[in-house]
Amino acid sequence: MKPETVGMSSARLARLDEVMKRRYVDGGYLPGMLTHIYRKGHLAHTGMCGHMDIERDKPMREDAIFRIYSMSKPITAVALMMLVEEGLIGLDDAVHSHIPAWKNLGVYASGVPSLLSDAPPSFITTPALRPMKSSTSRPTPPVSPTAS
Repeated sequence: MKPETVGMSSARLARLDEVMKRRYVDGGYLPGMLTHIYRKGHLAHTGMCGHMDIERDKPMREDAIFRIYSMSKPITAVALMMLVEEGLIGLDDAVHSHIPAWKNLGVYASGVPSLLSDAPPSFITTPALRPMKSSTSRPTPPVSPTAS
């Protein structure tokens, strides 16, 4: 499929490929890369460069398999935002409205795991003081240099 059929520019995507190759592969940060860009549910562009196996001098292929390290949180965040974008969930929704088992989830207060294999851990939990949906981080107001 041509990128133009889904409203993208082949020239700009080629420029993206060139920049990614120059900065990351030629710059020595990555041995190779494979990018897929989807738009409106269709694969609009595939870009490949570098090697999928440097030791064997194998060039990157479209069917290369990659190991993903420490990516569960970013992938989950993207999936969540896709659901928000589709209107299936809201950012202000309580988590238990989508995961009922979390309705009365407690917050760790104290306790230790049991040293006996057949005894349950003796953790003490308390109800959450605020819903999981809220954020308590706020910017700190600037301090005036003339304040006493």
